[in-house]
Amino acid sequence: MPAPSQNSSEEPEPEAPSQPAASPSEVIHIGPRGGRYKVDSKGRKIYLKAG
Repeated sequence: MPAPSQNSSEEPEPEAPSQPAASPSEVIHIGPRGGRYKVDSKGRKIYLKAG
């Protein structure tokens, strides 16, 4: 009988947050109500049109 492996298929490892390679303004975020927006260099949200 083989020993149980540490990486069991029943419980996936939590994903570590990775730093995207794109600039912060290119990252599209999704708000709590489903709106999509980018953050500009001054930290302001720029909402994208739906559709």
